[in-house]
Amino acid sequence: MSSDDGVVAFGVVDWVVFGAMLLISALTGIYHAIHKGGQKTTSQYLVADRNMGCVPIATSYFVSFVSAIAVLGFPTEVYIFGMQFSLGLIGILFGVSIMVWTFIPVIRGLEIISVYEYMSLRFHFILRITAALLFIVLITLYMGDRKSVV
Repeated sequence: MSSDDGVVAFGVVDWVVFGAMLLISALTGIYHAIHKGGQKTTSQYLVADRNMGCVPIATSYFVSFVSAIAVLGFPTEVYIFGMQFSLGLIGILFGVSIMVWTFIPVIRGLEIISVYEYMSLRFHFILRITAALLFIVLITLYMGDRKSVV
């Protein structure tokens, strides 16, 4: 994966693994579109007709929060600095467990799509707006705090 001048570059094996990953992802999407008929309604597209369990929904929430930068950066962080970084996964697993067993059943039971919709039903609309603005600030700070690991 490195060349003679010290520049890191993809080798043949890297390109094969990368291409295989892209091919498997594309074939999975094509299979589900053809054999399962794809999504015909908005409800099918947004909430899978409410036929999914709590674990896939919680996983979807988690994956949508984790950025591509993190997916590429976490292995690099572990490679350079060691496995102590993986201790943060304990907190993530704890948070996902709380989400799976407490929040998601409530949201599914009310047949709503998001926590923001729940807040506007349960509390005042201003709380929904405030929470959305705070989330925007949080994500902006989260994305701005990335440090280059080179």
